[in-house]
Parts: sequence; C-alpha cells; structure tokens
Amino acid sequence: MNGSPLAEFAADLRHLREQAGSPPYRELAQRAGFAPSTLSDAAGGRRLPSLKVTLGYVQACGGDTDSWEQRWHALAADLSTVASPDEDDGADAPFMGLRAYNTADAEWFFGRERLVDDLVGRLQRQRFLAVFGLSGAGKSSILRAGLIPRLTGPVAAFTPGAHPLDALAGQLAALSGSAEADVRAELTATGALRWLLAHADAEVVLVVDQFEELFTLCHDESERAQFIKALLTATTDPVTRCRVVLGVRADFYTHCTLNADLAVALQDAQITVGPMTTDELRRAITHPTRQADCTIESALLTTLIAQANGQAGVLPLLSHTLLATWRRRQGNRLSLAGYIATGGIDAALAQTAEAIFSSLSEHEQHIARDLFQRLTALGEGTEDTKRRISLNEVDTTPAVHAVVEQLTNARLITRDHDSLELTHESLIKAWPRLTRWLATDREGQRLHRELTNATTTWEQHDRDPGTLLRGTRLALLHDWATNSRNLSAAERIFVDTSAATEERERAAKTRRTRRRRQLTSLFVIVVLLAGGAIFYAISAEKVATQQRTTAQILQVIKDMPELNRTNPALAAQLSLAIHQLQPSAVTNDVLTSAAAAISPTTLARGPAAVGPNNYALAQNGQVLLVSNPFQIWIRSENQMSLAYSGKTISEVSINRDGKIAATRDGTKVTIWNLTDPFKPRERDTIDIGDHPGRIHLSPNGNILTTPSRTAISQFASKFWNISESASARQIGEIESAHVIALSDSTATVSLGSWSSSLTEHVQLWNFDQGSLHAAGRLPDTGTLGRYNMTMTPGTPSLATTSSEPNKTIIWDIVNPDHPREIGALELDSSPANVISGTEYTLAMQTGGGQIAIRDLKNLSALPRHTLDFPRQTGDLISLAYESENRALIGVAAINPDSTLTVYRWPLISNEAAAVVCKAKTTTITTSDWSRYLPGIPYRRPCG
Repeated sequence: MNGSPLAEFAADLRHLREQAGSPPYRELAQRAGFAPSTLSDAAGGRRLPSLKVTLGYVQACGGDTDSWEQRWHALAADLSTVASPDEDDGADAPFMGLRAYNTADAEWFFGRERLVDDLVGRLQRQRFLAVFGLSGAGKSSILRAGLIPRLTGPVAAFTPGAHPLDALAGQLAALSGSAEADVRAELTATGALRWLLAHADAEVVLVVDQFEELFTLCHDESERAQFIKALLTATTDPVTRCRVVLGVRADFYTHCTLNADLAVALQDAQITVGPMTTDELRRAITHPTRQADCTIESALLTTLIAQANGQAGVLPLLSHTLLATWRRRQGNRLSLAGYIATGGIDAALAQTAEAIFSSLSEHEQHIARDLFQRLTALGEGTEDTKRRISLNEVDTTPAVHAVVEQLTNARLITRDHDSLELTHESLIKAWPRLTRWLATDREGQRLHRELTNATTTWEQHDRDPGTLLRGTRLALLHDWATNSRNLSAAERIFVDTSAATEERERAAKTRRTRRRRQLTSLFVIVVLLAGGAIFYAISAEKVATQQRTTAQILQVIKDMPELNRTNPALAAQLSLAIHQLQPSAVTNDVLTSAAAAISPTTLARGPAAVGPNNYALAQNGQVLLVSNPFQIWIRSENQMSLAYSGKTISEVSINRDGKIAATRDGTKVTIWNLTDPFKPRERDTIDIGDHPGRIHLSPNGNILTTPSRTAISQFASKFWNISESASARQIGEIESAHVIALSDSTATVSLGSWSSSLTEHVQLWNFDQGSLHAAGRLPDTGTLGRYNMTMTPGTPSLATTSSEPNKTIIWDIVNPDHPREIGALELDSSPANVISGTEYTLAMQTGGGQIAIRDLKNLSALPRHTLDFPRQTGDLISLAYESENRALIGVAAINPDSTLTVYRWPLISNEAAAVVCKAKTTTITTSDWSRYLPGIPYRRPCG
C-alpha cells in the first residue's frame, strides 16, 4: 500500500471496520465507549489517535488488540523520529518540556501572574504559606519562576530529599557562612534556626519545594518531626527574620495534618493551585512563542486550549507537546500539522519515551528499565511519585552512562551533579510501558528499595560490619536478590558480604559453644549426680506452677467475651496481665480485643436505618462517609472527627485512600475531591436516572459504576472513566448485570436475576485499557451474598463466600481471563458478611461473631488473629486495614437508633498495651486479681 505509515494505519482501521460489516460510527461508539467523531477521526489519517482510542476502535470491530497495540507503538516511535529528541534543544527554546521552570527561566514563564501576585501579597502579610496542587499543576514553576524572582532578599530554595535536615543545613550554611557540620549539629540538638538567621543581613525566605518527599523519601520519623519543628520555629520566633513557603502535592495533605503543629499552622496559610483558565492558558502559550519571534496558528492555539482547559495536571504534557511542536516548526511558525505529528497532548510524551527506549539495544533497555524503576517511589495509599537517586546507586559502567546521557538529552530524566530524577511525574502515568513495569511485582520492587537503602547505609558507614543484614531480614532479601537481575555491583557485594559474615559468625558461635560444652561437661555431670534429687523436685514444682498458671489464664480467656460486655475496664486490665504472664498469639488477640472494646467512637446519625448504601469506609480506615445527612469523618490518633456535613443524600462510595468519593441524590451522582476533607470539592455530576442498584468506585478512584436500564434488560451496569478531571466518560455498559466488587482493573459482576441473594453466574470484566471487555467466569459455587466479595491489592486475588457448603474461596485473578481457585477456607457456620483484604491477608467476620485474619499465602494454617467483636453494639458492617497493617478498623451499626460505632483493633501488642494503659480506668484491684488469678503474685499491669 502506497502512502505514509500514518495513512496506511488509518486505511487499515477503515478496512477493519469494513470486515466487521461497516457498522455506523454511532454503533461503534456504543461498543468502544468513545464519541463517534473521535472514532471517525481515528480512521481519518490526519493524526495518530491515542492508544486507548485505537484499542477501543479495534475491539469494537472484533480485531486483535494485542497486534494493534504493538503496531501503534511501532508507528508512534516512527513518527517521533521526524525530529531528533534533542534537535534545536538549546537556550532559544521557549518551552521547558517536562522540566519545571526555574528562576533562570522566568522570562519564559507566563499565565500565572494573578496567582503569583496573590502569593507575594500573602507572604508580605504572614510568615508561613503552603501551596497545594495536583501533580502537574505547576507548583514548582510558580515557586521558582514566579515567586522567587519577585523577592528582594536572600532566598533558599530546595527539596527535602531522604535527609531533610542535611538539605536544610546545607542551605543555611550557605546563607550564614557557617560550616555545614556545625549547622547540622545545631539542628539536631535544638531543632531551631534562631542562631543561624538572627544575624542575616536581610529577611530570609525558605522555599521548600516538593515537600511530599518528607513522606516518600525520608523514613526517619524523628528527623521528619525535627525538620517540621525547625521550619515552624523559624516562622514564629520573633528574633528570626524568616518566612517559609512549602510546595506540596495535594494528595499528601492528610500526611501534613498528622503532625499536630503543622496542622495548626496550615489552618489559614493555604493557597491552592488549580487548573489554568482559558486566558491563562492563552498567555502561557502565546507569550513565550512571541518572545521567541515565532507565531502560532490560530487552529493550533484553539486545539491546545480546548484539550488543556480545566485539567490541573496537564501542564507538563502541554509544555512537552509545545516543545515537540516547536522542534517541528515551519520557519518561525508553530503549525497544527507539526502538533499532529507529535501525536498530541495524550501521546507526545509516550511517543518520545517509546522512541528513545526502542532505539536502545536489548542490554541498554534492561538498564533503562532498572533506572526508571529506581527513579520511582511506590505509593502506599497514594499515587506513585518520582524519587531522586544518587549516581552511586547505579553501576558506573560505560553502558549505564550512555543510557543516562540519552535519557537526559531527551529530557525524560534530569541530572543534577551527582543525582538523577525523573524530569516530571507525568511520565509515570503517560507512558504505558512504565506503568506496566511498576504494576509488576510491586513487593519485589519494595524489597529492592529496602536493599538499596541498606547498601547506602553500609557505604556511608565505611562498610561497618555492624550495618550488614542479619537474621530474617537477610534471609528475605537474600532469597529475592538471588533471582534478581537488577542489582547494582554494590548491592550484590553488600548481600554477599552480609551472607558470608553471618555464616562466619554462626560458625564462630558454634565453635565457642562446643568449647564451652567440653569445659563444663564434667562439672555438669558432677552437679547432676550430686543434686539430682533436688533438681527433680524444683523442676516438678516449676512445671506444676506453670500448669496452674496456664489453666487460670485459659479460664480468664474463656470469661473474656462476657467481661468485655459487662466490665470492659476490668477485661482490659486482665487481658494485659495475662499477656504479660504468658505472651503468645492467643493472649495478644485477647489483649487486642479488649483494647478495641474500651476505646470505641460512636457517631450520631439520623433515624434512618443503616443499609449498605448509607456508609463507605476507605480501605485504609482513615475516612468514613455516611448519609442522612452527608458527613465526612476522618480518623486521627484513635479518634473520629467530623470534617464536613452537608445535605442529605441516599448513597455514598469512596476509593482506597479516601481522596475521591461518589454520592447519589436521586438521579444524580456527584464526584467529590476529598483531598481536603474539611473542604470537599465537587468535581463532576452525572445524570444516571432512577434505577435500583448501588454505585461503586474502583480502589484508585478512576472508575465509577452506576446502575442502569436498557431496552433489552431491566437492570444493567454502566462504567465511567472519571480519572480525567474535565468530565466523566462512559466506557461501556453490561446488560443484566450488577457490580459486586472492583479492583483497579477488574470488575466482578453478577449476571442474571437480581434479588437479596444472587444465584446466577459471576463474571469478571476487564477495563485496564480504557475500554470494557468480558474476561473469565467463575464456576457456580452456591449462593453469593451481595457484600461478601472483596478484591485484594497487589497480586490480585478475589475472595468469595458460599453457603453451600460454608466456605470462603480464594481466586487468583492475575489473569482475569482465566480465574483460578487457589484454596478455600472452611467455615464452622454461616459465611461471613464482611470481608476485607490486603495483599497477603484476609480479614473476615465468622458466623460466630469473631473476626479472623487469615494468611492468603498459607490457607491451611490457623488464623493469624482471632478477635472478639462486641456484638452487643450491633452488626459489623465494614472492615478496613490501617496503614502498614498495624490495626484493623471496623464499623458497626447500632439498632434501633441507627448510630455508628467505630472500633480499632491494634494488632501489635505494644500498641494494644498502650491503649489499655492510656484509658482512664482504675487498675485491677488486688481482690479482682485474687479472684481471677489466685496464687499468682499481684502486680499492676500498667506499672
């Protein structure tokens, strides 16, 4: 076929439609989830459609999506070679690409004048400010190219990094002329900046950009607290002349509020960076172009503004596309044709990254993958973020340097002296290949980061043997490292040295033990012969005492459920006492249950009955939504606080980290941004009609499902893509189906009649490519309740409960096209109505009212925890894991007044003991001690 590759691509799309019977584009649009005009443009050949549109078109026509995806990537790489990635990439370029504008780029920075004016004015009136905004909203550019050039005094701009006190000390040492070591020592000793800043020639402004690194890169909580204290002290001490400005990613707002002093400081010191207005976008595009003595076609300007308008995170992609279009300029004119050649905002960055990656050799591609994974910090309840690394972390081979050079020239990564980082976090979302890498073996990547950090510590301490790995931690990392190809030479040496050192220490210990036994053997024989009778008597008495104590503890455990109901204070003290007497998994569970029973939080609600639609608990247990009226409760330090109360609604749903919510009021569904739970923001509204059924949000908050009705079926489920901040977009509809559970890429639905029990088939549907298509079907396992399925994060699993017979079945759905049963948990009574999962464990309420936490990696083992639930408070209606699996959060409904009670079961014994001792209850009396633990010497459990 003659013509350009793009024309051939479009022609083949049209041919594919002809093979499908030439259905109208309106019909294709219903199948693909895109507008008819979008699909028509895809086959027009004027520009390369996005990957999502291409796959939607192909799937709607019955084509092979895998082969078309490969073809799309090849064409994208081919189109990207129209201009070299670093061609004309000099000082005259009017756009920065992915790189944030810096102070030296102020002459090219336009569009945010009003916000910068507001910042300057606020900073003149107050000494502390925090600038919040989504990733890609332009916070760094506003601070560095907008605010800093407007300031007249000394300014220190920096990012916290993994060691924020070191970063701060370096800045203050430069300002004060002091030695950095002295500054660091002062910060560690006092946490104050007074002596450093009091003698400054003028008022100092500290600009802490990417403040979220304090939580993603710094793992030392004490250093984190000292850093925050130092900043706040500098803004409140009357002697210091210092002002502080923070640049913070919006999804880390809750992390900031967990520090009490910082939360207070933020009350009246916040500025939010939202999407650019139409006028601001026009200035940001036209002014730099004009300043570079270029013109821009009006059609291109209109297209850019239309695609970027209202999208806060699109600015780096817009800048990258403008830079790519500028490289393809015709004389001094930026044209729509040049923009189309880039692939547009959606594809330009992916095309650039894919073109560079495809140009590398197989060995270089392996190096590049390792680099990109090292440069990304995996999120824990938040989105993945970029991570700055030292060049010392990677091997100093010519091949590595060559790859770094190519990625730096393409502005995919940035090199600053001896460190590397992604030029912008937008690459994490925009490049499908990187997204897939990060989704694969996340636990392995976390282990790699732990090994990297341990290696760095070893090197920083001159390879001190005391910093080597040992014990269980060494065994875990050594097993993983044995099968990994991504270790640097330093990491490999560190692991091997740790293993060799532990083996030598074990051998030396064995030799010492053998010598000690040889020297004492005769003495032991003599002692045994001379004192055998005495030893036997003492041992027998010790065993008898231990048996009596164990019997008494078992009796206390048997009485504990009733004690928790009638006298929870005494139950808590007794549970702590028996755990101190005989620490074990059983007494730990008793202590955990008692700690939950004495520290519930009850939330007042209206008279309406509590149903599955009236509440939503985030999977991290930190945010709870209720209706009647619409309320947002947040959890902090074992307390629930009301953050927001609005009008009455009928239904609520929430995503994993509690940052996105959906509420239903009649025929309307509203999407909410809960980044600031005290000031929730309405993002979008969808008219879904008056249809029975529930709304569901996917854990990552990108997909919404709503009930529907069609001419064929009286009930159906619609799927909406709500990840784009502009407006929700329907991606598909399933006939005769109700959604039961969602993961980030897979939906579990029931097919057939709908009633209080589902007796029909259970089907999996996949939507990870932006369109909806059927996957595998589960075998019929008996009656399935509405609320007894859950998806687990990480390595995807699906847990279902069945009453025929009573059991919970675990399914491996890594490949949703072929779900595979990997085990079952037999239940002693009716199936659990409430279950919640993490990557490795499953928490479920048993028929007997207890909560069992089972190990998904060893289903045949006994429960990891068995916790009592205070059933007198009502039915348990929701469960969630607190961060790092430290505790289990449960919500119970109390009838008939319909109040809600929130419980926290601290799974770590030290935390449970702290809860018991913190409670304002009288310690166990000597009479109660004698009643329950007779013959055992009395002691106060809390000291």
